[in-house]
Amino acid sequence: MKHIYLVDLVPSKFDNGVKTYVNALLSGLESEKGITLSVIKINSFISHEYKKERKGAITVHNFPLPFVNKNIFENVKTENLFYNRILDFLEDEIMELKEVIFHFNWINHSSFADLVKKRFGCKTVLTKHCIPWKTMIFSNYTEYLRLQEALENETYNGSLPYELVAEKQGYGNYDKIITVTETGRKNLIQLFKIPSISIETIYNGISFEKPPQHLSRAKLKRRLGFRMTDIIILYVGRPEKLAGLLLFINGIKQILISNRNVKVVIVGDSISEQLLNASDNLWPSLVYTHHISSDKLAEFYQIADIGILPSLYEQCSYVALEMILNNTPIVVSEIDGLAEIVENGYSGVSIPLRHTKDGIDIDPKFLNDKIEELIADKKLRYFLSKNAKKELIKKHGLKLMTQRTIEIYNNLN
Repeated sequence: MKHIYLVDLVPSKFDNGVKTYVNALLSGLESEKGITLSVIKINSFISHEYKKERKGAITVHNFPLPFVNKNIFENVKTENLFYNRILDFLEDEIMELKEVIFHFNWINHSSFADLVKKRFGCKTVLTKHCIPWKTMIFSNYTEYLRLQEALENETYNGSLPYELVAEKQGYGNYDKIITVTETGRKNLIQLFKIPSISIETIYNGISFEKPPQHLSRAKLKRRLGFRMTDIIILYVGRPEKLAGLLLFINGIKQILISNRNVKVVIVGDSISEQLLNASDNLWPSLVYTHHISSDKLAEFYQIADIGILPSLYEQCSYVALEMILNNTPIVVSEIDGLAEIVENGYSGVSIPLRHTKDGIDIDPKFLNDKIEELIADKKLRYFLSKNAKKELIKKHGLKLMTQRTIEIYNNLN
């Protein structure tokens, strides 16, 4: 019997990619024989004190952050004190078990993984959902370009920048690392010099079961306030700089001005001042929903004609998988994990990003032409969505992700 403790940081009450992954993996593992499941939720919003609860076959340990006036993760001493307190709560339970595996989802929990190994001798696994240095696009663009070029050309022999040294050391606290894209695996091998035997790529998986649709697409479209002639372009995610939404809106401004049937629906938690300024004189064409429930999001997936993911960096996006599952053709930036999901012209449309000395942008004419082509050609939209669905079923099933993760657990020595 293997006892899996899945560690999850809860940064907000809203959904994000890691939360979707954790929930998907739990649902896949829950019915598997020979496995018990526990979840450790850090920064849980359930209670102001530790709370243990049972959800079906899963034990959930909710740990809120302490009430202090400073960030407990600012230094190793206070961070380790917090993690040790978590392990104090779990010690009696864990000491009675054999074959305990802690499965982490955030590289900044590496000191937690180290403590787990030292106190209990447990095996540790990390699923690496992102490439943190990609955020240097705005904070240190010169260093970003150097690392990006090295990754693409496989020529990196220099020293890592200071910010990445601790990250590299942290990887040593895991017995196995799961990357959700081949790009992520290549990043660890090429830049961080992690042995390839320690890394396995497992694409994010999704259940192919969809909630029942009580209304036709036409009726649902009308109920949500849209006309039958409207073309719905759907964006789901945080409208931040790294998401590339501002570049997208600026790139298709002419379409939105000349064709009032085109509506861009933006589902996200917040709107930046820059995005609001870019929206000026486009208000009839832009719909900002803020955060909505998963049921309501499913309705927008059902009526969308085109899905967009103009991210400046992205790994294996669950939003992309959900759009494809709902037969929505997608337009994505030609980067990282999105390039592993979409084959341009076959299962979606890829928009190249231009890396200049001043920053990153999108060729507005190229973007404009591609979106216009999709708007005008319903058969093309169907062709792309049909092929994308085939690839989804082949590579991104929840059962496949679950079985390959179990293989990782079973092969830990």
